[in-house]
Amino acid sequence: MEKEDPTRSRIDYPYIRLSEGIQNMAKMEERRLVDNELVRTGIDGLDKVLGGGIPRGRCVLVMGGPGTGKTTLCLQFLYNGAVEFGENGIYITLQESPEHIRKDMLKIGLDFEILEEEDRLRIIDYSASAYLSSISERVVGYSSESFLQMEKSEEMAEKFGNLIKSIKETAREIQAQRIVLDPITGLMFQEPDPIMRRIKTHGLFQAINETGCTSLVVSEARVSEAGRDYQAEEYFANGVILLQNFGERGTVVRGISVLKMRGVAHDLQPRPCQIGKKGIIVFPDEKIFSEKG
Repeated sequence: MEKEDPTRSRIDYPYIRLSEGIQNMAKMEERRLVDNELVRTGIDGLDKVLGGGIPRGRCVLVMGGPGTGKTTLCLQFLYNGAVEFGENGIYITLQESPEHIRKDMLKIGLDFEILEEEDRLRIIDYSASAYLSSISERVVGYSSESFLQMEKSEEMAEKFGNLIKSIKETAREIQAQRIVLDPITGLMFQEPDPIMRRIKTHGLFQAINETGCTSLVVSEARVSEAGRDYQAEEYFANGVILLQNFGERGTVVRGISVLKMRGVAHDLQPRPCQIGKKGIIVFPDEKIFSEKG
């Protein structure tokens, strides 16, 4: 019987380690190139403010008060992705019904139904009406007031788990590259415990990141007398875009600011924007307030 060479393992091992190291370096380089790729929103003026676009595969928070254009911006991001850049998208609605969304987008020339028919866009309906409807199918004899009392910890856990499952499955089915979740605020407020709310927020961001899609998550900006309150979502997101309405000489000026965008040299100044017949337009070279006294 041939004796085992005691030096063989010592000789082979460095080559194995070297090979693994080269493979790991190749993977790291591939990941670096992907990380450096910027996804264009296709929204007039916004990509310049962003420093070229959003890093591919990253999750960005879109914040603002009511009527600041959060949903419009996000839906333009999805529509432009499908029509201009060939990137399928998913819109998860936690507030408005899909019917209202389609009608509102038609007003600015965005036909979502065509994209849905071609399976380039899917809407996942997790609005309150859809959720209460799903409960009523399982439970007979309860009033609408009773539905609200039924959403205890078990129901919330089931809803949250189903949401994450739907996001991942739909992303695989249509090979999505863009995701919008609108808004996260209501979902988080359903969890009364602040620690669990933070854990679920982190879990939701992690689940979206695992799809590999470039994503926008809408959140209502909470403002107190001392100013804007920082929210847990801001710390979990790779970037934060803030939409605001400013008052100037008795008029309202819409503005947009990129508060953070990891890995991108973005504009630090708030810039004016408008919502018109073609959606949101950003003016990257103008200032919110004039310098005249």
